[in-house]
Amino acid sequence: MIRTYVDFAARQWQPLLFGALIIGLSGFGQAYFISLFGGRFRETFTLTDGELGTIYALATLLAALTLPLLGPLIDRTTVRRYAWRVAIALAGACLLVALSPTAFVLAAGFYALRLTGQGLMVHTAVTATARALPADGGKALGLVVLGSTVAQAVLPVLAVSIMERIGWRWTWGLSAGVVLFGAWVALAYLPREAVKRETTGHRMEGLARSRGLSIWRDPRLLVPLPALLAVSFILSGFLFHQARLVAEKGWSLAWLAGWFVAYAGAQALANRFAERTEGT
Repeated sequence: MIRTYVDFAARQWQPLLFGALIIGLSGFGQAYFISLFGGRFRETFTLTDGELGTIYALATLLAALTLPLLGPLIDRTTVRRYAWRVAIALAGACLLVALSPTAFVLAAGFYALRLTGQGLMVHTAVTATARALPADGGKALGLVVLGSTVAQAVLPVLAVSIMERIGWRWTWGLSAGVVLFGAWVALAYLPREAVKRETTGHRMEGLARSRGLSIWRDPRLLVPLPALLAVSFILSGFLFHQARLVAEKGWSLAWLAGWFVAYAGAQALANRFAERTEGT
């Protein structure tokens, strides 16, 4: 099985590299990255753990509600243009957090980070990969997700190290530059065929709208939905308050960030095990 993935990656490395880099950049809008600054946010804006968590939860909810409105726009333009716009918006979100003078502006920054990073960046990577490699979509996405795994291992360590040297605001400002540079590198590997406009976009969009309500009555969605939601709620809650956990335990934030390497490795192994189980 590993040999199959290696051969496939060697043949299709360009679209896979693009997807992996883009999905890796989504880390700047993920809970594991934002939460590293929780202590600084509470101190700067005089927020309690509950207040900061509430702001983040509301921002995430609003971002989730906005995502279905902006996601389909990728069908009306090229992947290249869409990816650039999302990257610029994510960089702007990083700058908004860096320059936020009040908790209200910070909340707006959270909303923008969750929408563009956790939402649209992942959406762009998945859509572009599925379009470029329609016959091997599952295998391709399994490899592209490794970009997120690498980001989970690298970003926390770098963020904590840089934050301790130049402060949390400058770290977010630097993150904006990393997003733009990373998008520029990723787009250099976007295959020409993946740049073409999706001609069936409007037809598929209409089909999705026609099934939008009926899918919520499908037991195949409703039965596993509570379990799927529970995992997201528990994991996001734990990760978002990890800075408080570190403070209560008397641990170093840098020490905790280092363990994200093990976390990313364990997640990658679990994903590969799941794929093998599904294939048997």
